[in-house]
This record gives sequence, C-alpha cells and structure tokens, in this order.
Amino acid sequence: MCVLPSDRHVHTEWSWDAPEGSMERTCERAVELGLRSVAFTDHAEFTATTLLGDPSRLPGQFRRWVRDGMLVPPPMPLEGYLECLERCRNRFPELRILSGVELSEPQWHTGPAASLLRQGQFDVVICGQHTLPHEPGTWIDVVVAHPDPRPGRRGPPLPGRAAWPG
Repeated sequence: MCVLPSDRHVHTEWSWDAPEGSMERTCERAVELGLRSVAFTDHAEFTATTLLGDPSRLPGQFRRWVRDGMLVPPPMPLEGYLECLERCRNRFPELRILSGVELSEPQWHTGPAASLLRQGQFDVVICGQHTLPHEPGTWIDVVVAHPDPRPGRRGPPLPGRAAWPG
C-alpha cells in the first residue's frame, strides 16, 4: 500500500489571499486521499507591498486591500482560524490536523510576529520572503523584482501578490 506524505503547507479561507480556500473541504479531501495529516499554514503578512502598475489589474478579490498605491493585507483572523481548526479536529478524528502559519518577512516585523506566535501556539511555522526593498520605504513583490529569466517568459505575480510592472 502506498502511503502519501503529509501536506504541510495548506492555505484556507483564513489566509487573506485564499478566499476560496476551505479548511473543512481540505480535510474531507485529505481523508478521501488517505493522508494521515495536514498542516494549515495560512498567511500572516506584515509588509505592505508597493504597486508598480494599475491597481485595477489586480484580481477583484484583492482590490479591497489597496490603500494609496499599496497592497495592505489584513491581520490574520486568529480567533476564527483556531475555532475552525478545532471544529475540523473534532469532525475528522482520523486525520492529524496541525496548526500553522506562514509568516512573511518576520525579520522586519519582530514584535507583531512574536505576538502572533505567542497567541497562536502553532505546530508548524513557515517563514517566507515575499517582498524585497525597492526604493526607500517601499517594497515590491519578489516575482516583480526577479522575473522569469527564460526567453520570452515573464513570470506573472503570484496569486495575491500585487506588484505588477507598469
């Protein structure tokens, strides 16, 4: 019998950039596939991203987070996330469900990052570098700073990443 590895990097409706995600549907599917465990590592973003192009080119679900030419993600809704996690643990006892968070640039935001980690008591923590310094006081998406180097290809912004070149 083939044993599938656990998925340790899943975003749900509690991640600001995954509005179509669902912790419960993910658990249902994990059980169907025979996964033994899953870790929900929703985004906690602390860095506002500078938009280099027209904000109207953003996918509609992200435009509500635009303020003065910046994409300003909301705080992680920790209370709702933890309540949903507990419901899923009760509903799917055969699945080991780990709590988690994907922190973006925690090295630039040590106070808020440490506070979230204390409050969340997460099983899994992923740290990401999604933005890079651009000009004094501004940050751009990593995909914009380092586009796809293959000839004829321009790497599109990742879903939820808001910096499009002009």
